[in-house]
Amino acid sequence: MDAAKASLLAINTEIKRLAQAAANGDFSQRGDAARFKHDSARMINDLNAMMDVSDRNLGKLSELLASLAEGDLTARLDGHYKGVFARMRDDANATATQLAGIVGRIQQAASSITGSASEIAAGNNDLSQRTEQQAADLEETAASMEELTSTVKQNAESARQANQLAIGAAAANAMQQQAQQLDEAVSSFRVVAATSNPFGHARPPARLALAAY
Repeated sequence: MDAAKASLLAINTEIKRLAQAAANGDFSQRGDAARFKHDSARMINDLNAMMDVSDRNLGKLSELLASLAEGDLTARLDGHYKGVFARMRDDANATATQLAGIVGRIQQAASSITGSASEIAAGNNDLSQRTEQQAADLEETAASMEELTSTVKQNAESARQANQLAIGAAAANAMQQQAQQLDEAVSSFRVVAATSNPFGHARPPARLALAAY
């Protein structure tokens, strides 16, 4: 009677120890089935099998998550699983696939952004070069306009001087003509005076000669 009681107490203690380890997430613990006989030994072996399956499957899931954390998005869970472990496998693989797709799209977007940034940089360089060229062209145009303005001013001054010279020449010519006409009038007057008759009357009246002027 005491032996049976001691055996039941021992098996109960072993079951509690394994259950507490599983509750704490430690599936590496195993019961000592050799201490027991018959059904008690089989019970401990079944508990050990449960702990082994849980430890192995959860260990593979942990390895998958570690691979994903290290950047290996190709990692997947393979093998035959049952019950909750099969769902965990499928969910973990689906998560890895979705994560790989997201990262792939991010990489494509980053590559596109990099390409666009390169194009923008090239466009900015081209714009800068064109702006510098336009500035140089504007400076050259401004210099040409200044030169043209100076030439126009010089031409205007030359035209003014030529105009003054033309006016002066015309005035001198007019004065010369007037002087010539006066000389002719004086000559006519002298001729009239020289040819006057003894009675003081000129043959052609002098007033007519002066009137001709």
